[in-house]
Amino acid sequence: MSAGPPRATYRVQLQPGFGFDEAAGLAGYLAALGISHLYVSPILEAVPGSRHGYDVTDPTRVREQLGGATGFRRMVEALRAEGLGLLVDIVPNHMSTDARFDHWWADVLEAGPASPYAGFFDIDWDPPWPELRDRVLLPVLEDTVEAVAARGGLGLERSAGRVWVTYGEQRFPVDPATLRELPDDAGPEALLALCDRQHWLLAPWTDAEVRLNHRRFFTITSLVGVREEEPRVFDAVHGCIAALVREGSVDGLRIDHIDGLRDPAGYLAQVREATGTGWVVVEKVLEGEEQLPAGWRADGTTGYEFAALLTELSVDPAGAVPLSELHAGFTGHTESFEHCVHQARTALLRGELASDVTRLAARVVRVAADAGLHPPRDLAEAAEALVAVIAELGVYRTYVDSETGRCRPEDAARAGIAVTRARRRHPGVRGDLLDLVADCLCGRCPGEGLELLARVQQLTPAVMAKGKEDTALYRWNRLLALNEVGADPDRFGVGLDAFHATCAAWVARGDHGLRATSTHDTKRSEDVRARLCLLSEMPDRWGEAVRRWSAGAASIRPDAVDPDTEYVLYQTLVGAYPIGAERLTAYLAKATREAGLHTSWTRPDAAYDEALRRFAVAVLEDSELMSDVAAFVQPVAAAGRRLSLAWTLLKVAVPGVPDVYQGTELWDLSLVDPDNRRPVDFEERRRLLAGGDVPGAAKLRLLQRALAVRRELPAAFEPGAAYTALAAAGPHADRVVAFARGEPAAAVCVADRRGLEPHGGWGETTLALPAGRWVDRLGDTGGAGLEGEVAVARLLRELPGALLARA
Repeated sequence: MSAGPPRATYRVQLQPGFGFDEAAGLAGYLAALGISHLYVSPILEAVPGSRHGYDVTDPTRVREQLGGATGFRRMVEALRAEGLGLLVDIVPNHMSTDARFDHWWADVLEAGPASPYAGFFDIDWDPPWPELRDRVLLPVLEDTVEAVAARGGLGLERSAGRVWVTYGEQRFPVDPATLRELPDDAGPEALLALCDRQHWLLAPWTDAEVRLNHRRFFTITSLVGVREEEPRVFDAVHGCIAALVREGSVDGLRIDHIDGLRDPAGYLAQVREATGTGWVVVEKVLEGEEQLPAGWRADGTTGYEFAALLTELSVDPAGAVPLSELHAGFTGHTESFEHCVHQARTALLRGELASDVTRLAARVVRVAADAGLHPPRDLAEAAEALVAVIAELGVYRTYVDSETGRCRPEDAARAGIAVTRARRRHPGVRGDLLDLVADCLCGRCPGEGLELLARVQQLTPAVMAKGKEDTALYRWNRLLALNEVGADPDRFGVGLDAFHATCAAWVARGDHGLRATSTHDTKRSEDVRARLCLLSEMPDRWGEAVRRWSAGAASIRPDAVDPDTEYVLYQTLVGAYPIGAERLTAYLAKATREAGLHTSWTRPDAAYDEALRRFAVAVLEDSELMSDVAAFVQPVAAAGRRLSLAWTLLKVAVPGVPDVYQGTELWDLSLVDPDNRRPVDFEERRRLLAGGDVPGAAKLRLLQRALAVRRELPAAFEPGAAYTALAAAGPHADRVVAFARGEPAAAVCVADRRGLEPHGGWGETTLALPAGRWVDRLGDTGGAGLEGEVAVARLLRELPGALLARA
């Protein structure tokens, strides 16, 4: 395969039941569709039964439940037979803490700091809690260890060459040197004494908030941070993947959670050197106008920002005020999204991430002493300064070099803004401590200050991800189309100039990352979002419908169900109709637990959960109400399909690599994970692809034809190929997204960025084409060739988009 970027990728979620052989079976279908590379979720050994593979247990082996090394070879051979390459998702930031399967972690638990793998994991062996010195906290119990032992909840087991303390299905390896004092008939007291002699400390799961002494993935204590910055750790973790790349089995890499690593830039350089791969994309959420740091050896991101850009392009700014008024009137909430995010981040830092903040606070105390400052009165005072600043940081992280202190101007500016806002919001926090935190974040404090900087930079991505993505986006629900990873619900629509500027900047920067419209992380599929975008074009009708449905549901709505969740329910019905009770109730359960206002994952409210479930089922069973919903959705669904077709075309034609998430080449109304990981009916897709222009295949057919143009005109779409914005004229010119690719122009893309009207009502709207004669490769434009100034009604007579090539 070519060492350059793919022509188009197709993402599949590997899992037990859909492994390498099943993926191999897609090769012919994907080739016929026009895909150049299969893009797969993690392939290395993970916790048995894992449906995602991000809980890696052994990065040195290909996962047996997917087919093992032999099955992987068969898949690669099948792909190569069809001329396809392979992009693999890798997970460098963390590994599973299931000691039954992660033998490195088991060795650390057994031997403590003396383990040869102790340096593999990001453990603080001398934390602020004396009882954890040279030990690892394991917050996995439902009660205190004494209470669990008294109830007979702990046991002993000998297996796999080790002695284990057991707790349910969990296993904790015992240091052999501690077994000499164990009686043959060990009861609860003896087991407690044995546990007390180990290099680990069992504790209630709630203790993770107050005294956890290892870095983890976000707030998930079952995923421990890995120290990729250490050369021997990097080599051990990447040996298998590097071998697969160098032998030609893998053509490109997707780096999961790049922001969790201590030195992302250095890591990317290591990956390039170790693997020799020619194409690497990173999972990185860009905020606002943020760009990937210059100098990163990455080809781009996994595409969150493109999905957000398309949504913002299609949202009508005229709907902002009426939808804001509707949202405030229905829910009673008038606070800004920014305020909602700040509240969520602050609560997270003081709650689930409090132990991480405490470890940082201990470093602040030492840095303050080095700087000659009056010491904080306690760790809590130092922690408050950290919380105040981190909660104000407007990006996932900064990228100051923690070895040299070199700080980019944009990072210094972000730190300065955060401290200024913190000082204004928290006048009671010591100003000199805020200044000290700012100095550390800008790399101006040597020694311990640089270590504090590195640790803060690894923590802030969790604060943003959990505070914004997983909390605020479930609390602030004005228009759910905008509540996506990489999007900003306050950014209500962007103009054509902004869209074109972004695309031109990709060319100028050499960015050829993925252009995704749906991913395994999106909260709603592209087709759901397309429908919901239309509500911005019809806010009055939408408001009337919401009030009508709410009045109709009054008799079946339990008192416990809050207006916010009811409003989410109605938007979800519009976006995903028709939807069954199982999917709808599962989605609402996840949405409300992520929001954390009335129930949560850690502190569920069973009464609220049941009331919400009953309400959702009752709504679906109310024939009169659902008839009204169906009537409202019918025209929205039709217009949403047109908008989704336009997005599909834009994805293929803009600079970068178009990415298709499994199943979305047909209409797909999936919601957030795990709903978007349901099995895909590939037999139906094969049948439709072979069946010509059959009902239901419009999206599939457009994608195939557009990718064919991309294949036939590689110079027009290769990295660096020119992007030239074209401007329509006439009454609906602002709806027309048009641009040429290549120099001289070899392809022209035209698309309607809105869903409602003017399907056949373009009037005198026209587009001046580049010189020459053109033909639409997607459909019939009413003639053999087009040239000069052409009526948009002629270009978009059948489809909401046209892809022109020279006649």
